[in-house]
Amino acid sequence: MKTEYESWTGGNKDADVERRIRKVWAEDSIRPDFDGNRSKILVFCNRGTKVQSLGSFLEGKGIPNVALTKDGSARNIGNNRHLDGFVRTNNPQTKPRSPPQSGDREPHVMITTSMLSRGLDFSPDVRHVFIVDEPRNMVDFLHRAGRSARAGQIGKVVVFGKLKGRGSAKATEMKKKVGALRK
Repeated sequence: MKTEYESWTGGNKDADVERRIRKVWAEDSIRPDFDGNRSKILVFCNRGTKVQSLGSFLEGKGIPNVALTKDGSARNIGNNRHLDGFVRTNNPQTKPRSPPQSGDREPHVMITTSMLSRGLDFSPDVRHVFIVDEPRNMVDFLHRAGRSARAGQIGKVVVFGKLKGRGSAKATEMKKKVGALRK
C-alpha cells in the first residue's frame, strides 16, 4: 500500500477532494489493465455533518456517491444495498459487474466516518482511501487505511491536510507517525 499526502489549496476543501477523485479516475484510464471500471474510492471524515456536506457537493458536481453516517438516509435497517459494489460478496450467484455504460450513475465513491473502518471485507475494487480529516489516533488511521489494498491488490491512501505554513503542525505530526509505521 502506498501513502500520499495532498495539501489543501486554501480554498474549498470539497473542491480539493473532487479534484483528487477526478485525478484517480484519469490515472485509471491510462493503466494497461484498465477494463472500463473506475476505481472505487472510500473517503473518511470525522463527522457525519462533513460526510453529508461532501456528499452533496460531489453529487452537485456529477459524482454519484454514497454518504453513509450512523443516522443517514442511505442506511436502512435490514438492507445493505448501499454497500453494493464496495464490499466483497461470497455469494456464487452474484453476477460479475459489467463495464459501466455511458451515463452510468453507479456510485464509485463512498463517504463515511470511522463506522466503516472495521469489520467489513471491502472489495478489491476499492483501490483508494482518502482520509480527509486527521484520524483521532494511529489505530483509527490503520483501520481506515486497511480498507484499501485488499486481496493482494495495489492500494493507495491519500491523506489530506495543510502541509506548509501556519497550522500545518498536525499534518506534519501525522506524516511522521505514518512514516514510523513503515519502519
